[in-house]
Amino acid sequence: MLLNSIRQKIICSAFSLGLVIIAVFAFTSYFRTINAMQMEIQKHGTAIVKTFTQMATTYIFESDYITLLDNANELIENSDILEVTILDTHGKIWVSTDTQLSGKLNIEPFYQDILTRKKITHRKIMHNGQTVMEFVSPIVALGKVLYFLKIEISLKDIQNQVAGRINDIIIISLGMIVLAIFLGIFLSQLVTDPLKKLVKGTNEISQGNLNYKIKVYSSDEIGTLTKSFNLMTDNLRKELSKRKQAEEKIERARDELEIRVKERTAELQQQIEDRIIAEEKYRMLMEASSVSIVVYDMNGIPDYINPAFTQTFGWTLEDLKGRKIDFVPEKEMPHTLEMIERLKRGERYQGFETRRYNNKRESLDVSISFDVWRERDGTPKGSVVILHDVTHRKQLEMQLFQSRKMEAVGTLAGGIAHDFNNILSGIVSYSQLAEMHVENPERAKKHICQILKGAKRAAGLVQQILAFSRKTDYQKQPVEFYRVVKEVLKLQRSSLPPAIEIKENIFSRAMVRAESTQMHQIITNLCTNAAHAMPEKGGVLTVVLEEIEVSGQARLPDMDLLPGRYLKLTVKDNGHGMDKKTLEKAFDLYFTTKEVGKGTGFGLALVQAIVEEHKGYIKADSAPGKGASFYIYLPIVPIVENKHDVRSLEHTVVNLTGGTETIMVIDDDVLILSATQEMLEDYGYIVMAFHDAKQAFDAFKRNPYQFDLIITDMAMPGMTGDALSVSILTLRNDVPIILCTGYSETISEGKALELGIQKYLQKPVESQTLLLLIRELLENNIETWDSIDIP
Repeated sequence: MLLNSIRQKIICSAFSLGLVIIAVFAFTSYFRTINAMQMEIQKHGTAIVKTFTQMATTYIFESDYITLLDNANELIENSDILEVTILDTHGKIWVSTDTQLSGKLNIEPFYQDILTRKKITHRKIMHNGQTVMEFVSPIVALGKVLYFLKIEISLKDIQNQVAGRINDIIIISLGMIVLAIFLGIFLSQLVTDPLKKLVKGTNEISQGNLNYKIKVYSSDEIGTLTKSFNLMTDNLRKELSKRKQAEEKIERARDELEIRVKERTAELQQQIEDRIIAEEKYRMLMEASSVSIVVYDMNGIPDYINPAFTQTFGWTLEDLKGRKIDFVPEKEMPHTLEMIERLKRGERYQGFETRRYNNKRESLDVSISFDVWRERDGTPKGSVVILHDVTHRKQLEMQLFQSRKMEAVGTLAGGIAHDFNNILSGIVSYSQLAEMHVENPERAKKHICQILKGAKRAAGLVQQILAFSRKTDYQKQPVEFYRVVKEVLKLQRSSLPPAIEIKENIFSRAMVRAESTQMHQIITNLCTNAAHAMPEKGGVLTVVLEEIEVSGQARLPDMDLLPGRYLKLTVKDNGHGMDKKTLEKAFDLYFTTKEVGKGTGFGLALVQAIVEEHKGYIKADSAPGKGASFYIYLPIVPIVENKHDVRSLEHTVVNLTGGTETIMVIDDDVLILSATQEMLEDYGYIVMAFHDAKQAFDAFKRNPYQFDLIITDMAMPGMTGDALSVSILTLRNDVPIILCTGYSETISEGKALELGIQKYLQKPVESQTLLLLIRELLENNIETWDSIDIP
């Protein structure tokens, strides 16, 4: 049943509390009465057992069992003792008041415990259908238990007393219940009557009668609550009056606000329309632009791609579908990451030249400019990147570069011819001396050494000319820049007028990642320009090579150098100089101060292009009559170990060893062929020489496994060395081949290795180098054969 009123709740609570108290009282009284009775019976039984044990001990030792039995029967009469029994430790009954009990009893663990402890013990048991307390005492003689005395006392009187006590408890509990009910009714009336009036007042107020006053009947909490409720009613009445006035004000303000909102909405609509028009203009400009434009978010995902980008690179925004554009070559990744770091710092950049792939993985030369795209509050939202396809311009620059190189070669031709004639003169002179002193081996050997030195100088000079004039696809690698400077200055000393003095100050031997031929080109052009600035009276050409450190805070004026270590090359002259107007145009592609027939005027423009392609910087400084200075900054790369190549063998002192293997040598030059054959035979090799490539291939085809190694020239009539090598490797792909060439436009070391040729040598080849390579290849080939498991 649900209790819907406080009065019912109070009565029920008082009744429940009374029941709990009565239950606690009843159970406590019950258990305390039982415990008291049991303690009393234990004391009573223990005293009887002790007394009877002393008396029984005397009768037992006197063997007076009849008297003992009589005393036991007297003890039972007019008492609650039901039975007295004496039995020995084996369970044999000696005396018992129970005539039906005779013979022998089982010794239970209960008796075993008494036998061990030798103390009086009791327990509850059932005897003839009633609960009794059994007391057992050991009868001890000379420290040994001989008999057990067992007395059983009835608990009937105790149970009767407990029943009487329970009746008393029930009567008392009923009285307490009645008292709890009357107390609950009284308390409910005392509490609920004021509450009823309070409820009535709240109903009146809830129906809107805020003028209703509730009478206060007491000063207790309910009275205080009534006073507070009356006060709350007064305050509510006042607040409602204020609220009504505020609502009237709000209504008036709302009317005014609606008017303002309409006006502001019209302004915003106009602004939105203006912004849409402006955005449409920007979009039309980007759509119509012939330059590729990409708008990125902060994660590098393109948000917009204009048609020019799609036309140049092939991707559309739908093709990318929220992913990054995969068009950065691996070699360009470090510089691209620097660009991204600048963007994150909120910087802009213009004219960053690099390479990018189109969707066909074709490499394009591009010039990149970028800026940060921000929210109205200045927060970076992304970036706008503009990419100019300068592939065609680069191709034109390469053509102009080649043209300029050929012009420079022509300029240096006189000096090169002078050096070459000097070298040939030395070779002829020492050859004649060696012939004269052929009978004196020691002097002849010295002359022959000088002949070899001259031949090496001539070979080096030829290699410089070929490297300088060759048109090729450049591969950048770590270069010891100071060596390039020294080589160029060596050539310049032979070609410049005697009135021009060259001063070189090399303070650094750091390495840069570059293409050495292009480095030759920029130094040669700067030195040639300096010489042209001192045509009549001559002067001093100063070349300085040093290192500088650029930090993020200390950048050079007028130069946007990234932080890092740089090689600084300074080429300075004390010629006629340039005025400010001429200096501003010095790096323009077709600008020149030379007269007709004195040069193309492409030099400085190409120098700038090469420097920027190598991630470097160039700056010029000049004034009329004070000469000109050009400064080039190139990033330094860490020192790396040079790969083991043929040049390192030239300076290695080793004990040359020969062998007994069979070597095929092919060269259309009879002198080279016979000299190579004789040299290899002197070291024990079996040599089969051929001056015709087709004859050599026929011999190999007849017995491919007769030859252990092949040495072939490149340029031969009928069949070139690379074609011969491919044919031989088709028949037997494990034979080592050494390809030698003086100069070829169709073959390079990379292409030779791709064909399967193991070594590529540039003529002339020293005997020591050739012998070492032969031994290396033959021993490697033996190890390869030993590692193959033949079934």
